[in-house]
Amino acid sequence: NRVRRSHKASSTYLWVDMKPTQSAPEESSAMKKMVAYAEVAKQKTSEKLEAAKLSIASKAKVAKDKAVELASDKTVQVTASSVAGGAAIVGTGGAATGLLLG
Repeated sequence: NRVRRSHKASSTYLWVDMKPTQSAPEESSAMKKMVAYAEVAKQKTSEKLEAAKLSIASKAKVAKDKAVELASDKTVQVTASSVAGGAAIVGTGGAATGLLLG
C-alpha cells in the first residue's frame, strides 16, 4: 500500500510504503488491559454523571419550591411593589432634574 502525504510548506508529495504490522502477543495483552481500564473508567464516569444529574435536579426542585413560596407570600409581594414604586418615583424625579439642568 502506498500513501501520498503532502507537505504544506513545499507543495511536494512524499510517497510512503505502508505495511500492516503484526502485533506481538505482549502488545495484544497490553491493548486488552487498556480497553478494560477504559471500560471501568467509562462506567465510573457514567455513575458520577448520573449522581450529579440527580443532585442538580433535586436542588433545582428545592429552589423552585422556595421561589413559589416567596412569590405567594403577601409581605414579599408588598415589599416588591414598594420597591418598584419607589424606583419609579425616584427615577422620574431624576429624569425631571436632568431635563431642567441638562
